[in-house]
Order: sequence, then C-alpha cells, then structure tokens
Amino acid sequence: MVADEGTRVLLVDDHPVVRHGIRAVLEAVPGFEVVGMAGSAEEAVRQIRESSPDAVLLDVSLPDLEGAEAVRAVLEACPQTAVVMLTVHEDDRLIAETVEAGAVGYIIKGCSSELIPLALRAAGLGACLLPKKAARAFATRSLRSGSPEATSLTMRELDVLRLISRGYSNRAISDELRLAESTIKKYVHRLMGKLRARDRAHAAIIAMRSGWLE
Repeated sequence: MVADEGTRVLLVDDHPVVRHGIRAVLEAVPGFEVVGMAGSAEEAVRQIRESSPDAVLLDVSLPDLEGAEAVRAVLEACPQTAVVMLTVHEDDRLIAETVEAGAVGYIIKGCSSELIPLALRAAGLGACLLPKKAARAFATRSLRSGSPEATSLTMRELDVLRLISRGYSNRAISDELRLAESTIKKYVHRLMGKLRARDRAHAAIIAMRSGWLE
C-alpha cells in the first residue's frame, strides 16, 4: 500500500449500522476510499477479487467464517492486502490466531473514531497494531522489538504522545495535563526529534505500532 496514492478500503461486518458508520468516518478523511462493503466472508472474498483493496477492515465474527479462517480466505483472494480486525473482544488467544493467519492489526469496537484511519495507515506501513495488553504477548512480531525510542521517552513525553494520537492540539494537551502551552510545545518538539517523526500524524502512527496507546 502506498499512502501517497490513497488507501482503498473494503469494510466487512455483518451489522449494516457498523459498516455505514465506519464508512462515514473514513470518507470524511482525505486519502481514503471505501471501495465496497460486505456482510459475510463469502461476499467479502467476491468483492476483494474484483477490487483488490489496499486494506480490509474485517469483523472477527462473521456468520459464515470466523477469526483466522476469515483472514486466510481474504489473503488467499488478495495476498497483498492489509487485514485489520474489528472486534468487541480483547481475547489473547483469538488475537494470536488471527495474527498468525496474517492479520496486521486490531481495532476494538467503541474506540475513538479518529483511531480507525490511523490504524489503517499504520497497517499500510507494515505495522502489527495490537491492543496494548496483547501486544506484550506478541512482541516478537511487533515492530517495537528492540526499538530504541521506547526507552528514551519519559513518562510525561508518553502522556503527550498519547494525547497527540487522540488528535489533541497543544492547547488542549496543556489543559488536560495542566501545564503551560509553552511547556507542551517543548515536549512536542523533543518527541518529534526522538521519534524522527515527520509530523503529528506520523508520531501517532509510531505510537500505535509500538503499542504505546491505551
């Protein structure tokens, strides 16, 4: 997937309200195109073969196929697509099975809506994005393995980074942490340097793929 050319996404969930809600979120973000929606694995595979999407947002529990089986069916139809799972559960065993099958990320239903496009972009960069609890169990498959940034960030810098990842402005971070805005600017400047991030969105992606978000 090449981020500069836009991200073509197929949404797969057996609940129409969920599909349409996520579609509205993604279509409001520049650089995303929803190329199709499906309510079953069978329908998803058919559409994937026709459209070859960059990413598939896949419900972990579909009527005809579940979990790892659904991931394998998607990747058999389009091996180059990035599969991100959508679930209400944070089950280590289920996550392990789907990651082993080839999924590169997880989104918990009910998360902040701005995390959905960030998660899909992270997956497109090759990040294995997992819930924080599960990420520890699969560190060997995570891009944070051996990462020097993790040990160089202070706890306060991590606080600032997590708020950046939620879309907070410097002023909003200042209010949340009860620190002067000038102090927040210094933290942000140091963060960008330590992470070698191009901008705030890039910093958020690094945080997500490294398992630093709560």
